[in-house]
Amino acid sequence: LSTHIALLTLVFWMTGGMTPSAAAPTPSEGKPSAITVVTDNDYPPFVFRDATGELQGILKDTWALWQARTGVTVNLQAMDWASAQQFMQAGRADVIDLIFDTPAHDIIYDFSAPYATVNVPIFFHRSVSGIVDAASLKGFTVGVKDGDACAEVLQKHGIDTIKPHPSYSAVIAAAAAGDLRVFCMDEPPAVYLLNQRGIEQDFRQSPPIYSGQFHRAVRKGNKHLMTLLDDGFARITAAEYQAIEDKWRGAPVDQHVDPPYLRYARYVVAIAVLLALLLGGWSHALRRQVRARTADLTRSLDELRAAQTTVQETSSRLLKIAGRVPGMVYQYLLRPDGSGCMPFASDYIQNIYRMSPQSVQEDASAVFAIIHPDDIAGVVASIQASADHLTAWHQEYRVKFDDGVVSWLSGNALPERQADGSVLWHGFMMDITERKKADEKLRQFSRIVQQAPISIVITDLDGIIEYVNPQVTQSTGFASEEICGCNPRILQSGLTAPEVYEGLWATLMAGGVWRGEFENRRKNGEFFAEQAVVAPVVDADGQVTHYVALKQDITERRRVHQALETSLKEKVALLNEVHHRVKNNLQVITSLLRLEAGRSNQPDTKLVLKEMKGRIRAMALLHESLYRSGNFAAVDLGGYLKQLATQAFRAQSNGLVRLNLQLDPVQVSMDLATPCGLLINELISNGLKHAFPPGCIGELLIELRAQPSNRNEPPKWRLQVRDNGIGLPADFDERREHSLGLQLVSDLAQQIGGKLVFASEAGTGTTFSVAFAPGVPPAQ
Repeated sequence: LSTHIALLTLVFWMTGGMTPSAAAPTPSEGKPSAITVVTDNDYPPFVFRDATGELQGILKDTWALWQARTGVTVNLQAMDWASAQQFMQAGRADVIDLIFDTPAHDIIYDFSAPYATVNVPIFFHRSVSGIVDAASLKGFTVGVKDGDACAEVLQKHGIDTIKPHPSYSAVIAAAAAGDLRVFCMDEPPAVYLLNQRGIEQDFRQSPPIYSGQFHRAVRKGNKHLMTLLDDGFARITAAEYQAIEDKWRGAPVDQHVDPPYLRYARYVVAIAVLLALLLGGWSHALRRQVRARTADLTRSLDELRAAQTTVQETSSRLLKIAGRVPGMVYQYLLRPDGSGCMPFASDYIQNIYRMSPQSVQEDASAVFAIIHPDDIAGVVASIQASADHLTAWHQEYRVKFDDGVVSWLSGNALPERQADGSVLWHGFMMDITERKKADEKLRQFSRIVQQAPISIVITDLDGIIEYVNPQVTQSTGFASEEICGCNPRILQSGLTAPEVYEGLWATLMAGGVWRGEFENRRKNGEFFAEQAVVAPVVDADGQVTHYVALKQDITERRRVHQALETSLKEKVALLNEVHHRVKNNLQVITSLLRLEAGRSNQPDTKLVLKEMKGRIRAMALLHESLYRSGNFAAVDLGGYLKQLATQAFRAQSNGLVRLNLQLDPVQVSMDLATPCGLLINELISNGLKHAFPPGCIGELLIELRAQPSNRNEPPKWRLQVRDNGIGLPADFDERREHSLGLQLVSDLAQQIGGKLVFASEAGTGTTFSVAFAPGVPPAQ
């Protein structure tokens, strides 16, 4: 045997040492620093995930070697096959691996040379017979992997009873559960997964219905990347490829067998050598035993003397350890008469029971006295059951202290029967109050999630749904067991733009939170709209583990919003028409007043009609402003007064007086703008009539300014009309009582919540002003 090992070692050294090393990667101009490769995540032994979710298989090791040879970082993304193809077609990957060269694929991809050939048979339960090819599948429901080429082949043979599954593992799981009797699958993963499940004896397979070759593919026309791929894989040696194959498929068993006579001869020689060794060793051992026996007796005496010291030191160390652990180490003794004590308790008993270890060494009744009244019966019964059957004791219960504080304790102990019939437990007790609070918070959170009025969906990183709350069932009509394990596209209606999904994945891949809307479809085919927020879930190490989506049905809200928009448009159109008609009617009245004034020979009558015409024009101008702006809730008072003052001044000015406008913009209601316009119209008319005698040159200033105000008071604005004319006459107060215009100005000032203030000095002119609050509703 040793000779064979030496020969094998020599051959291995010679062949391994003679193997040329692969060429080191060399830099290349225009070469990318990294590429993304997408493939299936469930195709053993080529690629699959182990029990921890880590990616394994031939492809992973092969791409790792390619990365080492080229210096280009490979981001290997594995997902269910249908998603992998969508991932590639969406432009989120550079290369797709494990793909067949089919006419449909040839339109969009350039392919590498094939590197593996697989047979694709039909697998069927042993209770089924007569399946020899694709045509014999008529009438059977055939399970396939979603996106697999097998579905295309079956459809070409007229088989339309195809049931897609997200992965090969899902197909095998359905077969193991009895939900599938017939399925089409590539032979390597089928054999692997059937044996993994232990159901390989329950299924048979037909001759291959077709064979396919695995390629690596890039998007059509990307010759540069294909050249880089081929060059990188060419740098991997045949020995390295074979090592990967042997790792995942297993190395062949050594078939070399020696002739029987040679094997028997080796046995005889080995037995003879062994007997000789035994005889020599026995003789030598007898001599050694005599010497060793004497030495052992001497050592035993020394060890006995040291044993007592060691036991004492060990006990001391154990006591120190017991005093440092975050819980109480204890012994509890139940005597035959039913009384109990704690022969030993660590100092932690003071934290749990608020007692000293010495107080319970003879009598532990005080411990039971503080157990919560609702839990005492269960604790006593569990102790008795453990004593009767000598089984491990475990119990969680509450203790209640005199100050009302309640704590949760968890105890574990192992019993042993004593010679006098008593039972001694060796145990550990710890305070779990904080854990219980956390559990209760978790239960409350679970109830909140279950009862939440919005849909909550949790998926893995491949987008497969792992959890939905009841609101999802209510919104979609799908039961949780129907939707869990599926891709969210089960709800897709085709009405949501592809850009929405692309934006969603781009945001999630960047670690962001996506907000948007989907057009989905319920189980009964009804369309509905959802507003969604999708975010990544990150663990303590900062790694994304899941995606969570919060979704709300906004179908009714959209319908109401559309109805409101339609109603609003109708009302806006109606208000436009109203203001337009009011403005036209007021203009008609103005025209009638102008005609009537032209017919009258009475100066007083003509003056009155002229003043009435100016007032009506002020109101008509406001309606025209509202009509043109389209905003009926508010009007820019400064802009309105500027237009009004300009028209009123032009209609009455003699050309010697100049108009100066200093009007700041401020938004006010129509109810406030109307009296302000009438007030300005009256003051302009009054100023031009009385402040400037014939032939006198002057200026009429109109101001609208914000006024300083306290923080707790509403903002105030001041409207002011000032002239530099001759000033007010001495009998102004008497004239004021008989002047309709001045009485109207005072009433209008009160209507906007202010008071008319005037001042005049001979030779310096007259000032009329009123302060008001734009935000305060006008007085009625």
